[in-house]
Amino acid sequence: MTDNNRVFQLARLYTGAQSLFEQVSRTPGIGVDQLAECRRLANLLPPLPAQRTDDMPGALGLFRGDSIDFILVKAQQAANGAPLFQYLLMPAAPLRLLAGHVLTFESFAREPIPQYATPRTDLAPFVLENPESADSETQIEDLLALLTDCKNRSGVINGLLSALVQMMGIGVINAPLSMHDRLTFVQGLLTLLPAPVRSGITFATSVIDPSQTNTQIKFLASDSRPARHLIFDWEAGKLLTDPPNDTYSNFIMSQFRLDPSLVIQQTRQLEKTAAWRQFHKDELATALAWASKRASLDSALRSGLPADSKMVADVLRDDPTLPEDLRIIYARHLVTIALSLDEPERADSLLTVFPKYRGLAEAVYDQLVPLAEDKTRSAAAYHLAARWINSSPDNGGRWRPLLTTATLTRANTLAEGDDLEARRVFLESFFDVSPALQLDSVIAQVIGISRKWAYKDARTACDVFLLAVTFLPVGGLQRLLADQTLVAQLPEPVRMVFVHLTPNAPRPAPHSLLARAAGAFAAERKPIVLARLAEWALLMQRTDLIDADVLRGMVEVGSKPLGVRFDVLSQQIVEELSRLTILRTLDMPSVQALVALSLVRDRYDAAIAQLEFYQNTLYRGGKPELITRMVRALFQETPLTAQQFNEAFDALQNSQLRVMLRAQAYLGALVSRNWSPDMTGAMQRLTAILSS
Repeated sequence: MTDNNRVFQLARLYTGAQSLFEQVSRTPGIGVDQLAECRRLANLLPPLPAQRTDDMPGALGLFRGDSIDFILVKAQQAANGAPLFQYLLMPAAPLRLLAGHVLTFESFAREPIPQYATPRTDLAPFVLENPESADSETQIEDLLALLTDCKNRSGVINGLLSALVQMMGIGVINAPLSMHDRLTFVQGLLTLLPAPVRSGITFATSVIDPSQTNTQIKFLASDSRPARHLIFDWEAGKLLTDPPNDTYSNFIMSQFRLDPSLVIQQTRQLEKTAAWRQFHKDELATALAWASKRASLDSALRSGLPADSKMVADVLRDDPTLPEDLRIIYARHLVTIALSLDEPERADSLLTVFPKYRGLAEAVYDQLVPLAEDKTRSAAAYHLAARWINSSPDNGGRWRPLLTTATLTRANTLAEGDDLEARRVFLESFFDVSPALQLDSVIAQVIGISRKWAYKDARTACDVFLLAVTFLPVGGLQRLLADQTLVAQLPEPVRMVFVHLTPNAPRPAPHSLLARAAGAFAAERKPIVLARLAEWALLMQRTDLIDADVLRGMVEVGSKPLGVRFDVLSQQIVEELSRLTILRTLDMPSVQALVALSLVRDRYDAAIAQLEFYQNTLYRGGKPELITRMVRALFQETPLTAQQFNEAFDALQNSQLRVMLRAQAYLGALVSRNWSPDMTGAMQRLTAILSS
């Protein structure tokens, strides 16, 4: 069995009887195993004598094999009444090329089976040269012939196709005694299927015992009703048993009723999809149901009609047979739905598709640009771009320009109107914006656009102020808050701060000035406000404003993810306030907070060095109980994890701190962690000190 330039040489087997002995002739290389397989699987008998005609001298059948892909068998009767059989060992390749064009075998079916005086092993193979599928015109003629055979009843054809797809047998009774008519009927049915599926359908043109002939389409010699078979009475044009319901069949027949040429068009369009689904081991009905739904979906989307978004997402994500132009239409449909409903999660599946197909993201980007610039769609475009960036930060760069455009479009749109509540919602949406969006410079522009909104509304002024302390560099913050009209709308404790945030401001400043200003805002905003005011005070060399309340607040900042942003500031505060001249003016809580500020930022060596410095300077003389109490409170009150405590103790172990201070550190940490088992190291160290 070879394929050379689409010329197939098919091995042959002949069996018959001469006198009482069976005679077998064959192509070289064919052995008893192949003969046994043909006998076992391709069980076909010649037509009954009353059903043999010049038009149908024998029976023809296509069967599935085991070691052989398919077996094409012809059964005739010799003059002496003995049955004769000819088997062609058929690979799948020529059947795929024929794509259901079974009339190709009509001349073979009519040829008499030769008989030989003696068995032979030198028979030439059967040559099938350049097998081709039927052209479109022939296929349409076959469909019209099928319609005629079914007495113009499309429902009958629908039932036959449904049975075929659902892998039921089809039994045809009272068919014309014509090989041509019967093969044309089979060919018409196969034409209703996508080409890759047709080659798997088996048939037999004359079946005496359906229980012994294992094909899907059977032309029955008598009015029998085998189990799980749909029975079609050709003469009456009726189905005698109930057909199953089938999605694909309903779809393809809807096309047939409109125009048979649409069937040809649709089956061609479904070829890749059906083949892909079968490759993934789907049953025929499942594969074709998916393919038909795909076809309906394709048509709807091309026409701009509504479609099932979930299936759109499923096809786009999973179906590699989707053509490039349709893939773009599918993707843009999901984007349109997501934006129209402002539900960006509806387009999440695109994130898995973009990396697979070059150009798809660019096509969607081109779709989104005018929407980001549209006054009514910019908010939804922002939400979609933001979701995509947050979901895939490494690949988010392509969407950031859209985010910028959508943000500024929305800001300018709100600036043109007078919807105060919408402005507030817009500004407050940036309070907890993801750092992955990298919106700092854009929000700086939003602040500039929205500053005048704050002149007549205190809440808007607070929103602008909070955005400024969150996103603006200190120079930009100072310039913004030089706007006295804006500042006048801020809470009184905040206004008081700006009076003292100058080098020549009156001294001393009111107690807890910065902390009270930060406390004018919600608890979740207080840390960022306090940190920025402390930064401003340090820049203005107003270390007197950084009191115990500020330091405790900075410890809280340092213990949060926000702390990394203010690492440099916290170090500067420790360095500035640890100058001996300043240090001596600080109370015990402030000194404790300076060390805590180093601990919460994982600067353990620096924290222990601070304690050594304080031990050797501030507390060198009398009242050792002061530093003892401070060290215990430091480790008891500073919010550290067990791992942080243990790393701090590693630094402490090699320090010059007095033994009693180290013991207080261990004791304070144990109390802080409620003597938790994860503090075993501290317990052991404390025990070692106490037992020494």
